[in-house]
Amino acid sequence: MTEQAKLDRLDEYLATNDLASVWFATPPMFAWLTGGSNLIVREGTAGIAAAGYDGEEVTVITSNIEGHRLLDEEIDADVTLVEHPWYESGVADAVSAFAPTPAAADFTCSDFDRIDRSALTQPLTDDDVERYRTLSRETAAAVEEVARDVAPSDTEREVAARLHHALQRRGIESSVALVGGEDRIQRYRHFTPTDTEVGGYAVLTVVGVRRGLNAAVTRTVAFDAAPDWLEERYEDVSKIAATEAVTTRRTGATVAPPATCSRRFRRRTKNWAIRPSGRITIRAVHSATRRGSGSRPRATRRPSNCRWPTAGIPLSKAPNPRTRSS
Repeated sequence: MTEQAKLDRLDEYLATNDLASVWFATPPMFAWLTGGSNLIVREGTAGIAAAGYDGEEVTVITSNIEGHRLLDEEIDADVTLVEHPWYESGVADAVSAFAPTPAAADFTCSDFDRIDRSALTQPLTDDDVERYRTLSRETAAAVEEVARDVAPSDTEREVAARLHHALQRRGIESSVALVGGEDRIQRYRHFTPTDTEVGGYAVLTVVGVRRGLNAAVTRTVAFDAAPDWLEERYEDVSKIAATEAVTTRRTGATVAPPATCSRRFRRRTKNWAIRPSGRITIRAVHSATRRGSGSRPRATRRPSNCRWPTAGIPLSKAPNPRTRSS
């Protein structure tokens, strides 16, 4: 069933805004209310179903070729299903014809008001906090599983494919999967995967998505041929990430723009401006040896002023990555 905490927020939202119903068709908000996915085609803002609440019950409106599957496989809440012929109208038209008015929606729908999503979703409910922690742990585990197996001769696309596979095995979608090797990291800030080999080091970044929640994870893999400055820059962005985490720990707080958040520390750190906030989430560096090098894998230390728990295996106990001739 839909969490009572969410229904309470919806009741308050209806009363405060003098509404008879609210409707959600964007995938994150549909998942927030129902626990399921309404996503088939990954384009546009609305999915193939809308979920609404009128102060009494949750209703899902979708076409007659989707309703059964949604009830069987996606929606884990007690809902009323309303189906419309797939060939006669879309979701927005079906909602407009059915919804008690005045109404609001998070997608374009007739003359409905637009919903302030933050008023409903922030802060996370207790159940969503636990879901987010689980998603974060599993996303980190997937990325670290792939990171430990990266070799210098792997292409960025090969690594990205492994990331998608590791996430999908855990039931996690990925809206972002970036892999950059040494040849491209210094030239581009968002390195969509190519056929370039990763070389001496690589950065792996994903955003794991499940039940309307998003977890961003970045891991850096460094081999013996990695440049000397890599550890210094890693430490810089780690300090920034830790500083920003401390300043936003208060429940319901939002991350300030780069120009204002942790400004004092940023003035002392020369590499902050070239990394968007979503990229300063590097938590662990695993190093590998080239085959035949005779040296032991080295683990880059965590900066001394960082206090977060590392997800996954501590660096000092991390297994050696697969080695391969380059």
